Amino acid sequence: MIGRPVRYSFHPKTDRYLDIFLAPLELGRFEGEAPFTIRFRLPTPTDDPSAWEWAHSGNGPEGAAKEECTYTKPGGYKVRARREDRVLRGSVVVRPARPPTPTSAALRDDTHIRVLFDEPVDIAEMEAGLESGTRLTESSLACDGWAVELTLAAELKKEGVLQLNGVRDRAQRPNSMVPATFSIAPLLWPSDRTGLVLAWPTGKDSIAVPDAVSGKARTFTLAITILTARLGWIYSDSD
Repeated sequence: MIGRPVRYSFHPKTDRYLDIFLAPLELGRFEGEAPFTIRFRLPTPTDDPSAWEWAHSGNGPEGAAKEECTYTKPGGYKVRARREDRVLRGSVVVRPARPPTPTSAALRDDTHIRVLFDEPVDIAEMEAGLESGTRLTESSLACDGWAVELTLAAELKKEGVLQLNGVRDRAQRPNSMVPATFSIAPLLWPSDRTGLVLAWPTGKDSIAVPDAVSGKARTFTLAITILTARLGWIYSDSD
């Protein structure tokens, strides 16, 4: 933290843990991938931008400093507009241009695949398919654009390979992902829901029955038993 801190509470018993507040800037804060074009807006819409003296720190935008600029080099920039004794400030962060990268792909349930990315994406030009030929019936965005949801026409019963291409980021000049493939494994639990049994140890009696030692009413937790013929194993959990 730089600059003089400002205290927002004055009672001695108010939250003893510090909170850092980022003050707004008159010209705004902006972030994007290069090349990044911004048109700064003055607080008073009737102000004439040409009446202000504009300046940018570092390797600023192409051309003369003005209210609309294009930043071609990654970095952090401070923007200043001055007129007489009034100074307005802004901030711009420009990231290197790069394609979105998928970080994982897996089944969420029997017919839905979720692919996670390292940034929000656009799927308008996406191409996706399974090598097995299983048809994809629907695609959508999830997690505020950080994930792609793919719906299968049928349950995935054995491991398949997902091919994905054409996903783009949301930069002003979009970058397309490198074509990728993912191994998608079917869900292992429960592999066959016909073997799923939910029961209380008390059988048909009420779950609140007298305890054999204390005589007081006692409740029993639900017991879960999965008999899975497909995998040949038994799982039991009374918790």
